[in-house]
Amino acid sequence: MTINGLVWDNVGDHFYNTGIDGVALYVFDKNTNWYGESHAWSGVTAVNESPSGAESNKQYADNIEYLNLLSKEEFGLTLEAFQVPEAFDECDGIIPFGQLKIRGQARKSFGLVYRVQKGSDTVEAGGAVNASAGVPQDDEDGSGEGYIYHIVYGCKAAPSSRDFGTVNDSPEAQTFSYEITCTDLTDASKISVDGSTISDLSGVTKLCHIEVDSSKLTKDQLDALMEILYGTVDTSGSTPVLVPAEAMPTPAEIYTACATTSSNG
Repeated sequence: MTINGLVWDNVGDHFYNTGIDGVALYVFDKNTNWYGESHAWSGVTAVNESPSGAESNKQYADNIEYLNLLSKEEFGLTLEAFQVPEAFDECDGIIPFGQLKIRGQARKSFGLVYRVQKGSDTVEAGGAVNASAGVPQDDEDGSGEGYIYHIVYGCKAAPSSRDFGTVNDSPEAQTFSYEITCTDLTDASKISVDGSTISDLSGVTKLCHIEVDSSKLTKDQLDALMEILYGTVDTSGSTPVLVPAEAMPTPAEIYTACATTSSNG
């Protein structure tokens, strides 16, 4: 449908998001004052984002609305999973002691990465969905992958309930659910990008949540992003070796990876 200068419902423009996978955990390391190496988190069934704040607080003077103040906006989420990696223990207030696990201890901060599939009316979720960049994987002009990557910093998990039930004729696996609050990064060295281009992060003073649409990246950019998020595979020996990312990438490093120029360009 077209009305004057606007067009609705073009074929291929009916986008949607579905599914979640690729969840990675990075536990805060006080020795480096940053988040440590990447850990795979299997069995995640849902991540429900729950921003809060930005509530209106109208001020009146001279019998009229004088101004409208908004409260601080905060980001949080709920993570649900069938299992929890051991690396998350310290984030859940658990300290290992030999074969024991001591609960109720101080909780460490952590970072999270997860991705959701992006699809359209012409391409299945996870496929090439961007008209200008969504092309076959081996083409230098686009990644050919339809995912939205979410990178979250400053996470703290609240204690969660655990329900144990008897085995019956309708068995169900136990699930874990964590309410997670997030604190903004404010360290300029982690956020800002050197240079003064109009697209850099110099105007951002704080953040805790970044989204990257991989269908708009070139293959080289996507490869660079995947390497700093998840690590690499060392194929120098007779047997490939999985090498996790040494640390969670900073916002500046993520920006730099996504701004990488194709080596074939």
